[in-house]
Amino acid sequence: MRTLRALVVSARPWQWLKNLAVLPGLIFARRAGVPADAAAVALAFLVFCLASSAGYFLNDVLDREKDRLHPAKKSRPIARGDLSAAQALLAALLLAATSLALAWFLGERNAPLPRRFVLFPALYLALILAYSLLLKRIVLVDVLALSAGLMLRVIAGGAVIQVEISSWLLICTFFLAAFLGLAKRRAEFLNVPAQAEERPTRPVLSAYDSAALDILIGATTSALLLSYVLYTVSEHTVEMFGTRNLFFTIPIAFYGVGRYLFLVLRPAGGEDPTLLLWRDRPLQAAALLWLLAVLFILYA
Repeated sequence: MRTLRALVVSARPWQWLKNLAVLPGLIFARRAGVPADAAAVALAFLVFCLASSAGYFLNDVLDREKDRLHPAKKSRPIARGDLSAAQALLAALLLAATSLALAWFLGERNAPLPRRFVLFPALYLALILAYSLLLKRIVLVDVLALSAGLMLRVIAGGAVIQVEISSWLLICTFFLAAFLGLAKRRAEFLNVPAQAEERPTRPVLSAYDSAALDILIGATTSALLLSYVLYTVSEHTVEMFGTRNLFFTIPIAFYGVGRYLFLVLRPAGGEDPTLLLWRDRPLQAAALLWLLAVLFILYA
């Protein structure tokens, strides 16, 4: 029972919220009411949940020594010794294999995409491996890698129902992921414990600077909001949906971004954007209200 609990905690199911990035293609193509498409995207969500959990196991094995120095991460099952490295690696392999097998099945069921959909989780797993072994140690490249992972999920969610994702949505996705990644790095930078410098909890943090992070976060926030505004009012969007009413979702998006900044930039701000969303009621309300507004405008 203890091992099972350790496996579940290490898989981080609460982080699966990020895999909802497969949904924009379904929603903005107005195909959410098509049962076959909704089922395909739901399976794509499961594919990336399995793949992302495999990545968490691998990352925790590689970082177990550093995690033991971190005030919060030291309680992770692998760092604490509740789960051995061998058990975690076996779980990672099983999850990755299941993800790829499910993606292959999904591709076979969704012609003319046969077998090609498996490339998306394969690329995602390769990105996770590269991130865990190298990319997370390179300043800014670590954030770009996280952005690439989110964009890959958005593209995959469109591909599984043969929908091309708008360039504007991809731009918004990139800046959203970069915004979240930089804010997380700033929180980690400020909260990193004062251990001996030769064994930092995250080596890349030594290359960051709080002032530079503040500038980058400000620039990324501006780019995110501006790109979303331009998307809602662009002639292409208006022509596609036959309405200019997406413009009315801008204040909700602005509040959501501002609320997240308010939470993460305060001295006791959290390092994990997903946990903030699980815990903060106003942030949850903003996300739900934005989704309902978009659904109403596009489908009503």
